[in-house]
Amino acid sequence: MTTPTASDPNKRFAILEKRIKFLEQTLAAEQRKTAEMQKVIAVYSNDLEQTLDIYDKAFEQAAKGYEPIIQRALILGKPADGGEGKPASRPVVVDKKGQVLKAGEPGSEQPFMDSVVAIMDDLPKVLAAVALIISLFTGGTSIVSLVKSSFAHSQAIEAKAEAGDAKVNAVEAKKDAETAKQGAGVALEAAGAAQTDAAEAKINSEAAKEQSASAAQQASEAQKDAAAAKAEAEAATNAANDATDQMMNNQKGP
Repeated sequence: MTTPTASDPNKRFAILEKRIKFLEQTLAAEQRKTAEMQKVIAVYSNDLEQTLDIYDKAFEQAAKGYEPIIQRALILGKPADGGEGKPASRPVVVDKKGQVLKAGEPGSEQPFMDSVVAIMDDLPKVLAAVALIISLFTGGTSIVSLVKSSFAHSQAIEAKAEAGDAKVNAVEAKKDAETAKQGAGVALEAAGAAQTDAAEAKINSEAAKEQSASAAQQASEAQKDAAAAKAEAEAATNAANDATDQMMNNQKGP
């Protein structure tokens, strides 16, 4: 029967250390990926905010250009107070900025043709706003790039979430590896204690073997002594028998 050794626990402990090192490397790689993804998300967020600001300004400018035209068109298209769809008897009244005023408000009266001319004067502004919007849709910053940026932003957020999950899994795996490492250390200590006990048992067995050999030698010597004593006793018995026979023969006489 062979004596137990700690070679197997040592091998297991070495394998666990390699696994722990691999998990630590994996965790470091995931952390680097997470940092890179955060940079990408920051870039996409900045681009998205800038793009939305451009669109807000463009639509705001376009709305400002359309507002006076719509107001004038609504005023000119209203029927007369008397109904029946007749044009209003009161000329359109506007202020210095060209804003249409309600009846009774102070301002300069503007005939119908002047209102039409004012509308035509505002058309270049409106067309410029429309051209700006068209350039946004067809130029470098287009709606397609906005959609792509939004989609990439969503993908980056999902990737960040996945990287976070991977980081959590790696941390849990590291904890499990640390627990396994501690268990391996306990097993290694137990194996060392078992090896010590086995060595002590072997020493005790060797001592018992020596004691058994000594006892066997002593028994052999005792057996020899007993055989010698038996021989001496037999010789004494024979001598006594011979002496008795001789004495009896002497008593009988010739």
